[in-house]
Amino acid sequence: ARFLNIVLDSITALILYFTARELLGDCPPSNRAFPFTCGLLYAINPITIYMSGVTMTEVFFSTVLVTLFLLAVRNSRRHLGGSYVVSRVRKQIMTFGLSGVFGGLAALTKANVVPVWAFLVYRSTFGWRTRKQSQAIVIAGLLFSLTIAPWVVRNWLVSGRAVAFSSHGPGWAYCAGTVYQGPFFEPLPFSASHESE
Repeated sequence: ARFLNIVLDSITALILYFTARELLGDCPPSNRAFPFTCGLLYAINPITIYMSGVTMTEVFFSTVLVTLFLLAVRNSRRHLGGSYVVSRVRKQIMTFGLSGVFGGLAALTKANVVPVWAFLVYRSTFGWRTRKQSQAIVIAGLLFSLTIAPWVVRNWLVSGRAVAFSSHGPGWAYCAGTVYQGPFFEPLPFSASHESE
């Protein structure tokens, strides 16, 4: 798990580099070091180095979150001059499908990201024609739903409730339905400890 965290942190640094390049576009030579600096600052950040050695969900979440930002930047840059540049449906399904999948993974890890994901999907289609915008949002929402569906089904089978995720804490969705949920939730139909499976 720690080795995987190191790999994911390295990927996150690369994704930050590419995101900065996308944001700058054709930048003057004096700013070309900026994307490299973004990736480097993440890689040498003491918190990043510390979290690489901890088996928690923060590293995975960081990778998924910066991937969502990169997808949003790339999707929004495809809209140039009032026309939708990438008109092929397959390309649209792939890019917004990836946004949906990564949004679902992020939501299963940290549920508070759902409004951020929804904003990024909407913002990356801002200014598009209504039909194209609706298609992109539906594709992202469908893939988001399919990504969280296994946990919804699993929780329904285990506890009789279709729970996807909550703001109870990191990774809550992975053990929803088998842990104590507090006094404001229905009691479980079976005895369960406060610990996860």
